[in-house]
Amino acid sequence: MAAQHPGNNETRTHPVLIPASKNLKLLICSLLALVLFLPSIEAQADAPPPAVPAACEQSPQGCPLPADLERAQVDPIWWNENKINQINPETYQTAAELLTNPYNTCGPTTLAMVINYMYALRGMDPSAWVTPGQVMAAAKELGFYSPPDNDGLLTTNDLRAIAGKFDLKLAFPKGGGTFLPYETLFAEVQKGFPAIVGMRYSYDEATGEYRPAGDDAPVNHFVVLFGITDDGNYFWLLNPHPGKGKNENAQVSLKLISFDAFRAAWANNDGSSVTDFGSAIFLR
Repeated sequence: MAAQHPGNNETRTHPVLIPASKNLKLLICSLLALVLFLPSIEAQADAPPPAVPAACEQSPQGCPLPADLERAQVDPIWWNENKINQINPETYQTAAELLTNPYNTCGPTTLAMVINYMYALRGMDPSAWVTPGQVMAAAKELGFYSPPDNDGLLTTNDLRAIAGKFDLKLAFPKGGGTFLPYETLFAEVQKGFPAIVGMRYSYDEATGEYRPAGDDAPVNHFVVLFGITDDGNYFWLLNPHPGKGKNENAQVSLKLISFDAFRAAWANNDGSSVTDFGSAIFLR
């Protein structure tokens, strides 16, 4: 059974695109018009989304990204409306049918959210967005959940391969692989493009919450890094498993993480020439 995630009935379905070819004067005039003539941001949110070509509504192949797309506006509202908890009942039921450990679903869940964001940028109707259950089914078709390797654990390279089933390809790291330097990660996230990142997480002994850990923990959890705050001090992070203990179906919420805290739980940090590298993929 495919999982059903929140947000599909929300009116605000498409994040904002910022094409490189946009004329600056026209943009300024448009912004002034918004300020002068639209009553409020809330009223805009209640308006129907712009019409999209019929080919875009259901098929990713029929609706490619704009050729001149260089950045997408960092959009916490969209991510909050369309977040997915990896232990929600529907996802858990699908995982229980396929995996020996149905809690190991951070990979399919983060991938589903990123797929949906990129589909939204393409203008696709939310009815065509995917669920973690559909991502797991695609992984099964590719042989990733074949016994005895059906504990649910996936690598970043596995997620990259599964994304191809949904017409998404690797944009970064350039040239393939999934290991990239912090400066590249920072630059792409700053443009509003989400990254699936492999981080070190552990359960807090006092609270039980699953939180970023330091250098002594293994890379064991996928989260989505989707932007930088307006003040330039924090990453926006979405952890699909915020629960206390591995089996709690807790409410997912957006988090802020400082750059230093992120690097401590993401980067290699071994003093070598790749000490500031980590595992991440950007998909387009």
